[in-house]
Amino acid sequence: MKPIGTLLQTILIAALIPVLPAAASSTETNSPLCLLTYNHGGLILWGTDHFADRLRNAMTWLDRYPGFKIGLDNEVCVYDYLAGHDPVLLGELRGDLKKYAGRFGIGTCTYGQPLSTFINEESNIRQIGYAIKTDQKQLGYTPVIYPMSEHAMHSQIPQILAGFGFQGAILRTHFMMYGYNPTFDTPIGWWVGLDGTRIPAVPTYPGEGGAFFKTTVDNWFLTRYPGPDAKQSPEDFRKQFEHISPLLATRADDAGLRKEELVRQYDGNPDYHWLLLDELLPLFPKPAVEMKTLPNDFTVGDGA
Repeated sequence: MKPIGTLLQTILIAALIPVLPAAASSTETNSPLCLLTYNHGGLILWGTDHFADRLRNAMTWLDRYPGFKIGLDNEVCVYDYLAGHDPVLLGELRGDLKKYAGRFGIGTCTYGQPLSTFINEESNIRQIGYAIKTDQKQLGYTPVIYPMSEHAMHSQIPQILAGFGFQGAILRTHFMMYGYNPTFDTPIGWWVGLDGTRIPAVPTYPGEGGAFFKTTVDNWFLTRYPGPDAKQSPEDFRKQFEHISPLLATRADDAGLRKEELVRQYDGNPDYHWLLLDELLPLFPKPAVEMKTLPNDFTVGDGA
């Protein structure tokens, strides 16, 4: 029997395909396209066998492709569970982080992957606080950049992140089933929260994604290109956003949704650069514009 997540994906595949402009020319721009890919999910829908399988699969890719990098975006409670129920697998994960230091990272920033728009501020703070403590306890790591797969943002997030010591954020909802964030036409900006707190953030670009039951166009090609469902290639993405530099394509999606053919095709190509969250800010200039967000700037609900 298929896991629930895989079954839902099969049922909703047609609805998830992003609405894209006509395929652009593959003419290269001057600056490389930065690629960031993180595995979403954990134990709740898939279990420890799936977690172990996807982890080991990712490590084989690191062995095969010297330029490839990948991270984890699962719920942080996975690590506490492994400590109590499968310490051998947790030890394997710790060993992988040491063996592939600089190429394999942790991007897990919330304890249970909350949909932050629908829960109160104290719960947001507990989710992030518990996550940081568990990352530190189980993996000896403190997250520095806040990403999310599904919608986990609102106008007070910059204040909360700054309070926990985060250095930056990815202002993108990669799977917009429950809502999505505003877009900004800049490589990086100061994400300004409701109280005036600001934090560096790479935004969702206008035209990259903003519609219920879709994924961002880069998340889509990072999970499905090359293939019949991929209407846009990395080259097309570079052409579509050629006015933005540095340009970042990101994926934070289910662990089973990765395309080795994509990694093989671009491995060693200087126009495409894989990176981890920890490497993000040094590659970008200091923000020069403010991206102010108010409560009603985040679209939530079912779109009705």
